[in-house]
Amino acid sequence: MNTIVRTVLILTFASTICLLFGLILFALWRERNSSPAERLEYSKLYLEAFKVITISFFVALLGILIPASLREARYRFQKMKESRIAYSKAKTGVAYLPLQLCSLGFIEAAALIQQVHFEKHQAELYEQDLKKYVKHLGVDPQQWGAAHYDRLSAYRTVLEDHVSDWDSSTSSERIQLLLESRARDQEQKNKLPQKDIIG
Repeated sequence: MNTIVRTVLILTFASTICLLFGLILFALWRERNSSPAERLEYSKLYLEAFKVITISFFVALLGILIPASLREARYRFQKMKESRIAYSKAKTGVAYLPLQLCSLGFIEAAALIQQVHFEKHQAELYEQDLKKYVKHLGVDPQQWGAAHYDRLSAYRTVLEDHVSDWDSSTSSERIQLLLESRARDQEQKNKLPQKDIIG
């Protein structure tokens, strides 16, 4: 819960305690200065005042906690949705990168690699959610991020190695270079005891 809600709850609780304490002090003072017949009537009055204060306290609590809980649930849902979108963009961005790169010129291809790298970093911002998303892959977010970086680096290296002839090569030549690069990256990953976590 945020600080404002916590502060309002504390103030509500403190106000209720003060009112109850004031009621008790008034009742004690009034008991000393009243006759036995008046005490019965005042006791009924004190009981009604106690009920009003107690019910008001619980109504105030509900009036604070229900909207705060709904706001918190909406925030968590929105954050989870954003994290899932960021993860999906990063994962599919790398998985389909060779198909996209082979149809682009050098400048556009370099910009696309940079964009997918940015999307990887966006997904890493949601580390707690990312842990859940990559758990089925048997890795943690750091390993997932490192594997993505390695794959992006492999594709970037292909572009760097073919800067002079990328634009003049055909799509099929480009995809062949990219797939070979992916295979080399996967070969290195196969030496480790884990499956392909990128695609």
